[in-house]
Amino acid sequence: MFDFERLEEISGGDLEFQREILEAFLEDSRETLVRVRQSWQSQDAGAIADGAHQIKGSSSNVGASSIQKIALELESQAKQGNLTDTLACIEGLEEQLDGVSLFIRERLSA
Repeated sequence: MFDFERLEEISGGDLEFQREILEAFLEDSRETLVRVRQSWQSQDAGAIADGAHQIKGSSSNVGASSIQKIALELESQAKQGNLTDTLACIEGLEEQLDGVSLFIRERLSA
């Protein structure tokens, strides 16, 4: 799920800072994913691609490689106008974000 070396690198090994980074990432990604889902309901491929691109970038920044991979797939498909697997990707991202939340609670909470 995570590139722990990347997370260590950006946090300087500070667990509290890691928690703050991941909580901000989680909040932003969930908000973006709500917009992506709404865009899927209206079949707006451009907005889906934009949201997926945003999630892809932020997940790369925090080392969330599994999320980055799904977001890349979603972005690529949306750019091609192919929305067939969009819902599966959205659900996959939701599941992975739930995993981030669990990771924060189990490993980074004081």
